Amino acid sequence: MEKYPSRSVQLLAIAGLGKNVGFGVNKVFVAAVLQSLSLSASIIGIVLALEGLFGLILHPTMGYLSDHTRTRGFRRKVYVLVCLPGAALCWFLFFAYNGQASVQIFLIALFYVFQQASESPYKAWMGDIVPKPYWGRASSHLNIWWEIGNLIAFLIIPLIWTTSHIASIILTCILITGSGLWTGLTVPESVVLPTSGHRSRAAYRTLVKRPFLFFYLSQGFAWLAFESIASFFTLLVVHTAHGTVFDSAIGMSIFTVTGIIGAILTGRVYHRVGPRTLMGVSIFLFGLVSLSAFAIHSVDSIFALVAIEGVFWGTSLTASFAYVGDLLHAMTHDDETEGQVRGTVYGVYNIMQAIGLLIAGPIGGAVITLTGGKNEMVTILTLLAGILGAVCTLFIQTRETPADTSVSVN
Repeated sequence: MEKYPSRSVQLLAIAGLGKNVGFGVNKVFVAAVLQSLSLSASIIGIVLALEGLFGLILHPTMGYLSDHTRTRGFRRKVYVLVCLPGAALCWFLFFAYNGQASVQIFLIALFYVFQQASESPYKAWMGDIVPKPYWGRASSHLNIWWEIGNLIAFLIIPLIWTTSHIASIILTCILITGSGLWTGLTVPESVVLPTSGHRSRAAYRTLVKRPFLFFYLSQGFAWLAFESIASFFTLLVVHTAHGTVFDSAIGMSIFTVTGIIGAILTGRVYHRVGPRTLMGVSIFLFGLVSLSAFAIHSVDSIFALVAIEGVFWGTSLTASFAYVGDLLHAMTHDDETEGQVRGTVYGVYNIMQAIGLLIAGPIGGAVITLTGGKNEMVTILTLLAGILGAVCTLFIQTRETPADTSVSVN
């Protein structure tokens, strides 16, 4: 059996850390900066929604282009070597042009383009360099580093911001740029030879068969469950738990730390329990536990809630990231064909996150409005989405499931 490429996996994870720093600081700072420009709430909402809109377009497009590139260095590497430094430059200029609303809106939109354009090729890279029996383990290691990126964005950078805005901005840019260059210059890239047109078309047809359709539906509902509560988390902390915005940052940090615990545990039991079971149970429990928001009366109680939820969310993310590759293998049984469509598969996988990002805010906002401003009511939406996501996992069945055919290596 091939050895686990530990060094390559850790180096690949570095780019994900930087990317998540970018995604995290966007959630922390952008809305507040736009609000300081005296923009209306509707305009701010439209600008923030561009992240999801660009994701819908760029995830499948870049994944497809990446799959069909034969030149070494331009298949996966180029997307982190160019897009991450590009995103960092946009972030720096976003603050450099403070007070010029139209310029800042353009720059943050371009920041979203760079961030989203790299996502699908980057995630497909794991399947290119890691032998199949180790995908669960690699997903665990990658998600641990990605969660560390979230922790830096939600806690370290805001703390630095309180003493020096420019230091916070420069650190963010260094992390995003450095991570992209480090991974892009050190991780090997495989070159997949062209397959026949018939085999390529057959591979794409598998993506609309029942197992994939229900996998993607489960992920769509999972992200709706997450974004429904994440989008209004600060409101829950401030208005329901009577805390502060900084308490909200602490809460997200706790969520991230326990998410790392979930990722570690998932890597250890991935092949024993099976990814489908891990996904279904964690999505359902994430929705169910969210109902405890109705019993929240203090900041400590909301910290306890997010600590539990972080474990379930870390489990769901880690299991699903490896499972989509396992599912592709189970339905094609051909390395060459897999390589032709892996980026596209992860492109559609990422679309589910973009859809959740797009619809959770409007639906959750409507629920809060219709219930007289009760922020905890969004957890009803989280529960319903969690139940539907878990039900969808029951229909992800193939003749040979990854849980049955994989070798335990942890």
